[in-house]
Amino acid sequence: MAACEARGIRVTNLICMTDSIVTRAAVNHNSSPSLQLNFLVTDLTDSLRRFYLLTGAPVPQLLGVHVPGVRNGAADGLSRGKATRAAVLVDLRANSNFLPIEVPFPDRVFDLMHTAITIPHRHSSDIS
Repeated sequence: MAACEARGIRVTNLICMTDSIVTRAAVNHNSSPSLQLNFLVTDLTDSLRRFYLLTGAPVPQLLGVHVPGVRNGAADGLSRGKATRAAVLVDLRANSNFLPIEVPFPDRVFDLMHTAITIPHRHSSDIS
């Protein structure tokens, strides 16, 4: 994102393309009944807000878009270990009007995932 801004490209939307309708809903509503997914989504949006507040640029809209796995072969292959990130970017550039860029995961993403994994599936008050 910073690389785009440095090149004079104003980022107005960040699109999260997923084959999961649950993930799409969580991104679009900035919440989820799943405590783990809710933790990850709210951390993502909070991090985006903090980053853009520091740069002084307007915070882009985060939009989740559902792309069924059958229509998203390269990304589906990536999640199953049968494709590379480069193949996904080539596929997206060739078959869409988007300007895709690869954003590397920050080191802390693995700590976030570990924390999310340790969150119970339900509130203890929901367990009878």
